[in-house]
This record gives sequence, C-alpha cells and structure tokens, in this order.
Amino acid sequence: MNRKQALIIIGGMASLFLSGCAQLVPPHHPQLPLSPGALDGRVRGVLDANALAVDRSPWPCLAALPPEVVIASSWFVVDYRLPTDPHRQQGIAKEVPQLPVSVGDHVEVFPGNCQRGELARIGAILAAELPDAERAGKALDSMQTALVNNISGNLKEAHIAGKQTNVDRVLDIAADGVSRGQPLLLQARPIAKGSRIYQVLIIGNPKDVSAENAETFFTSFKPT
Repeated sequence: MNRKQALIIIGGMASLFLSGCAQLVPPHHPQLPLSPGALDGRVRGVLDANALAVDRSPWPCLAALPPEVVIASSWFVVDYRLPTDPHRQQGIAKEVPQLPVSVGDHVEVFPGNCQRGELARIGAILAAELPDAERAGKALDSMQTALVNNISGNLKEAHIAGKQTNVDRVLDIAADGVSRGQPLLLQARPIAKGSRIYQVLIIGNPKDVSAENAETFFTSFKPT
C-alpha cells in the first residue's frame, strides 16, 4: 500500500483516500487490496471433500495434502479480480474456523493460483447472510479477530463517529498494525441486522486517515 493511500470499505464498497480527496470506486471494480495483499472476492461454491480424498488431480493446490487433511476441512471456491486483469480469477481456500463463511458471501481474498499449487485464503467477511440472527450477532467477534490478525495488530480503545440504530449488534474496533515496515491504522464497525452482517472498514497509514472524512463515511452507512 502506498504511504499516501488509505483504503475505506463500506459494506463492500471501496473508496480510495488520496491526498485528502475521496474517490468512489464501484464495488465490482475494486482497484486496491483491502487488508494488505487482499482482494475483493466472493465465495462461489464448496468442493466435495470426500470426492477430493479420492481424486485431487483437478486441483493441484490440494494434490500434496494427505487425504485425512482434505476430508477434515471444508474447501471453498472463491473468485476475485486482479488489479492487472479485467477477468475474474478463481482459487481454492480452506475454511477459517472462526469465520462462518457461506456460498455467496462477499469476502476479502488473499489470492493463490491453484494450478501452480497455491492456495487462496479468506481474510474477512465484508457482507454475508447467515441462517439466523443469533449466528449473525456471534459472527462479529470472529470478524474482529480476523481483521486484527490480518494486520498483525493490537487492539486499542475505539472512538468511531456515529451511532447505528435499528440494528441487533455493533462492534467498534480500532487497532494499530504494520505492513512492510509501515504503520497501519484499522478502524472497523461490523454490524449485525437480522440474519445479515456488514462491515464498514478503514485501513491505511495513520497520517492519511482524516478524522473528518472517516466520520463522514462511518455516519453515512445505513444497513438495509
């Protein structure tokens, strides 16, 4: 991430904060990673673990894994768009125990080319629908853990502008982290409303995160 850039994610919509000017980027054309190294992605399917234990030849990234390891896990088909390629790429990602990921979820993906033996990785849920409101509320804690771990961060007291009303649960998260030797500031607000969860996220160099613009973004997001 360039030191003069901060990335803002609002329920899956990305904005680039550059030299004090906010430029909206349509959600289906993200131009920057979310967490450092991650891309905007979707969960498109789940592989049959029992079938994989018999034949993993179509998936070179799984070929070297012992059958018992494959059977013990869930494997998601994810897709994402590389900044240098207009076509969506597909990868295979292992389940993350603390993230309740389902097919159709909008997630951040750390890319990997399965044909070259590379597994992709799911970093966080951006927006999703869970079977019931209780699971949606519990998912926020898992989202916090994943977000902070993605930047090797440490939680600190959160002072995020605006209050969400008419929702079931909200978490305000603030953490300091680092990427490639540069400091990172994370401000996030996972929200549960009914069976849906949303994530409003700012991540970037602390010098580039304007309190005024952060307040505008956090207060303007209203989950449907």
